[in-house]
Parts: sequence; structure tokens; C-alpha cells
Amino acid sequence: MDSIFSNPYLIRWLAMGGLVLLVAFFAMSETSLFSLSPLDRLRLKEKQPARGGVVEDILSRPRRLLVTVLIGVETSSIMFSVLATSMVLSLWGPHGEWRVLLVMVLTSQFLGEIIPKSLALAYPVQFAGRMAPLIRPMIFILSPFRVVFLQISRGILVALGFRPDLPVHSVQQEDFVGMVEDSHRRGLIAAMERDFIQNLLNFGELRVGQIMVPRPDMFTLAVDLPFPEMIQAIKRSRFSRVPIYEETHDHVLGVLHAKDILELCHQGPCEGEMPRHLLRPAHYVPENKRAFDLLNELQAQHQRLALVVDEYGSLVGLVTVEDLLEELCGEIPQEFKEEEEALKAVSPGVWRVRGHVSLADFNEALGLKLPAAEFDTIGGLVLNLF
Repeated sequence: MDSIFSNPYLIRWLAMGGLVLLVAFFAMSETSLFSLSPLDRLRLKEKQPARGGVVEDILSRPRRLLVTVLIGVETSSIMFSVLATSMVLSLWGPHGEWRVLLVMVLTSQFLGEIIPKSLALAYPVQFAGRMAPLIRPMIFILSPFRVVFLQISRGILVALGFRPDLPVHSVQQEDFVGMVEDSHRRGLIAAMERDFIQNLLNFGELRVGQIMVPRPDMFTLAVDLPFPEMIQAIKRSRFSRVPIYEETHDHVLGVLHAKDILELCHQGPCEGEMPRHLLRPAHYVPENKRAFDLLNELQAQHQRLALVVDEYGSLVGLVTVEDLLEELCGEIPQEFKEEEEALKAVSPGVWRVRGHVSLADFNEALGLKLPAAEFDTIGGLVLNLF
């Protein structure tokens, strides 16, 4: 027994093997834990509460884990390199340098990092549950070294103008969308609830120009139109609020409310010209304004309609609270509104399309790839052809 352990080469081989296992342990711990999505962590906590709790505790401080793993991997790799170099040179002399590289690649890199990390990437949940209870004591053991390295790295980052203490946001939007989809597949939420959550996430990125009614499709009336004709036009349109312009559409005098007309006509006959005192001030917004901000703004100011202008102040469309809410909840049915299909198949290969249909919707419906970046609507594309 004494002769076995007195063999210096055997002790070195055992030490090198132990160091490779240590490198593999740290590498597998790092890859498996940092590869977990929020949904993976939730599943692990449901199936294995104890291990899931340890994982949550470790990942709650990712910098601590990362520095611990790096210290473990680098220290073990350096010690392995020293032993491997000493072993090879003692066996083959100064001409065995290339054998050092071979030993390093086949053992430390291949067995210590490539294979363990590949396995951890393929089965992150399984390995994270097993590695977490083992890496936790290593975090405690290496804490003195970790504190020193963290302070040094923090000082360097601050000197370079970075802010290393900013909070880490672990849940990204795509992760949350994946959790919502998985919840729907498991029957935890209905399709309508899933769609609402996805619409809510997308709503934050929408701009007013993407959802407005474009100027050619706006219903507006000239101020010099006889009042009785104006009333009849509003009745036919079924709109409760109508922009009133003078001479050109860019010169909007205000917004006429149908209920104000009813109150006036209830007091007496509505003849002659429209009384201009009925007009309410128009609310203008830029087309690049965020839809979420506009919804809050309209609610705060008790407005239902806003006129949209471009960077030059020209009128380009309008948007209502209903338009904004439909982006969240889907199409809002209106009993008084006569629905007309904007996109309808007339015969094989023939479609009837309204000019305001966006090219993006048209391409999606028909599986085409028309240049949606150059034109917003079908009408714009057709006009450009002539």
C-alpha cells in the first residue's frame, strides 16, 4: 500500500484527474444554472421544492455565482496546467512541449469543459437541480477570494465609466411570452387571456402612426356645409365625433359632437349655418407618440379622439380611444356599425381589397411579399403604379 502512494507519478495522475473533475463540476454548474429560463425555474420549484429553492437562492445573486465559478475554473485549470507540464517534461524531457498541449486539449478542455457544458446545455433543469446543492458550499468556501476579486473588478469598471451595481433583469419579454404560451397549452389560461397578455406586451411598442385611421379614410366635414346637410351626413356616418375643417383638411377648426347637435336641435330648428360655438378644441398628437402614452393622456384629459400630425404639422390621420383599446382587447363589436369586409375573395385568384388595408395585413392574409417598407397601404401601392 505504501509503495502505491509513494509513487510520485500516480499521485500526480490522481491530482490531475481530480482537478479535471473539479473543472467539469464548475463548468457544468455555470452552464446549467445560467441556462435556466424563468419557466424552467418555475417547473423545477414545482417538482422539487427543496432543490428549486436552492436554485432560486443562488440565481438571486448572479454575480456572486459567476465570480465563484470563474475562480474555481481558472484556479483548477492553472493547477492542472502546472501538474501536466511537470508530468510531461519529467517523462519526455524538454522535447515534450507538444505533448503538454495534447494533454491540455484532451483532458482539461475536452473532458473538463466541452463535454460537461454540452451536457448541461442539453439538460439544464436536471443538472441544475443536482449541481445547486453542491455549488452552494463552494460559494461559501471561496467567499474571501470572491470579495477581493469583486472589489477589484468593481473599481476597474467604475474607473472605465460603467455602473456595475445596476440591478439585473432576469426576465425578458420573450421569456414571459414563452411562459404565457406554456400556461395556455397546460390549460391554465384561456386563449382570450393569452391574446390579451400578448397584446398588452406588444402595445408598449406601438406608435400612434401604426394604428391611426389614415387621412384619406377620415370622415370630415367642411364648416360651410349647410347645417341640415351636415346633420344628415353625420347621421349616415354613425360617428359621434366629427372633425370640422375650413378650406383645407389641414385647417381643422374643431370637433363637432353629435350629442351637442341633439341638444341644440331639441331647443329649436337647426337651419342655416352650423353655430361655430358648438365646435370643441381638437387634440393634436405626433404620429411617433407611443400608443400607451396617448391612451393615458386621453383618459386624463377626458378626450375620446385625437388628430395625428406629422413632423411638419400636416394632418395625417386620427385615432380614437376605441382604436387604442382594440389593440389590447381585439375588435370591439358595435351594433350600429355596418361591417364591410376590407379583404374579400371574389373568385379564385381575385380579391376585393379596400384601399386602407395595410400592406403588412395583405401580405399576411395572402402569403405575399409586397414591399411593405415603402408603402403603408394598398391604396398607396396602387397609386404609385400609375
